[in-house]
Amino acid sequence: MRKSAAVKKNGKHKILFGKSDALILIAAFSVAVFLFFFYNGSSQEPLRAEITVNGELYKSIYLTQAHEETVIIQTDPVVTLKVSQKGISFVNALCPDRTCEKSGVLNKAGSVAVCLPARVIVSVVSDKSSNSGYDAISY
Repeated sequence: MRKSAAVKKNGKHKILFGKSDALILIAAFSVAVFLFFFYNGSSQEPLRAEITVNGELYKSIYLTQAHEETVIIQTDPVVTLKVSQKGISFVNALCPDRTCEKSGVLNKAGSVAVCLPARVIVSVVSDKSSNSGYDAISY
């Protein structure tokens, strides 16, 4: 007896999964993989990091692969940011809790990190007019 997905009904074997079903699943999976790589690989929009201090724009930096920079912001406490090909991140903040350093590297449009004691906000924005990378939409 062949071991496949079969159900015995009235003494007869009924096959639940045939060759045409396998072809449909393979085609659907192939389309899903193609769409995943097409939409994730083609969205190379230029990203820009906006650094805001005390509610005013301090500096705007394009996040390009060839650009590396260290930004030291003389606030109380002093904040150091690192710009690299991976994105922008807080690397040293002389505040007591250093929560902003734990935010990691910001490299996607809409990412935001804040150092509250120094009143520094770093946000990554896209130059595209519309951003379709929403996490969730609520009505």
